[in-house]
Amino acid sequence: HGVFCSCVYVDVYTGAGEAPGDVRAEAESSTLISVQWSGLSNCRLVNGRIIEYRVWLVTCCTAETRVQELGDGEDWSSGGEILLSGLTPFTNHSISVAAVNENGDIGLYSDPVTILSHQCKCHTNCSSRYF
Repeated sequence: HGVFCSCVYVDVYTGAGEAPGDVRAEAESSTLISVQWSGLSNCRLVNGRIIEYRVWLVTCCTAETRVQELGDGEDWSSGGEILLSGLTPFTNHSISVAAVNENGDIGLYSDPVTILSHQCKCHTNCSSRYF
């Protein structure tokens, strides 16, 4: 009777790939932070081209989290930048970035970058004993 074997075809799911690199953040004001990042090194080898990035923001010591999407269907394989506004002044914010490919697959999030937003102008003349 011999061994029966049928062929099996498998679609390999690769996702959107690695995390974006060189994530940088700079406080522009007490409520505004700019974030920049470089593209993926294997952008042409992943399961579809990169068309969007998701920026994950966690405001430390609060329950506030936010996900902002950046993309318009164009090729975003070289990286990107975004301005995050409406932030809590003089607070640490943790930011991570992930790529999304044209199939909707979300890649790995970058290691978080933590940045302190500026102190608002109304408190710059206050004595440190009040904090």
